[in-house]
Amino acid sequence: MNNKGSSIYNILVFSFTDTHTADEVVNELKSSQKLGGYKVVAEAVVIREADGSIHVHEPGEGGKGAAIGAAVGGAIGLLGGPVGVLWLAAAGGALGGVAGHFAGRSIPPDDLKKIGEQLQPNSSAFLALVEDTDAEAVVNSMSGIQANVVTVTLGDELSGTIAQSVEADVTVSAPQANQAATPAASETDKETTKQ
Repeated sequence: MNNKGSSIYNILVFSFTDTHTADEVVNELKSSQKLGGYKVVAEAVVIREADGSIHVHEPGEGGKGAAIGAAVGGAIGLLGGPVGVLWLAAAGGALGGVAGHFAGRSIPPDDLKKIGEQLQPNSSAFLALVEDTDAEAVVNSMSGIQANVVTVTLGDELSGTIAQSVEADVTVSAPQANQAATPAASETDKETTKQ
């Protein structure tokens, strides 16, 4: 039986007291590949400007992002898969309103409040959607970074939806992984033959 759909996921929020540190931290994480061994399903950088507006972008996606308003944040969260969950959490926590209403259906209001407290005006944050089994290790791997850290555990229903999305991505890419393994096996056979 396949139990991949039973994973529980956490949102990790690493927040900073300025609008540029989250981007710098993500660049460092990418270059050092510090999070490479962990089950990080989605990442987002959130910047909250002095006027309260929020900008969210996915690291490594060519800067793809958007400014999020209350209604737009709710719609993105409902449609955007695992990254959408992070967008929804950011918008629901910081902006409330319609986004908070949508987010409150998936993420408990008290948890949205914790996220919102981290996203004050003139701040930035790195949000990561991580399998529960790796959450503590990810936090520990970032111990040298001066950030406020909040962990929000998602409920079974939302975690199940995320797990299904992750499983669908893994299933699609699995044949490529098998093809890559075949030449390596051939090389091993050649080495054995030479001896």
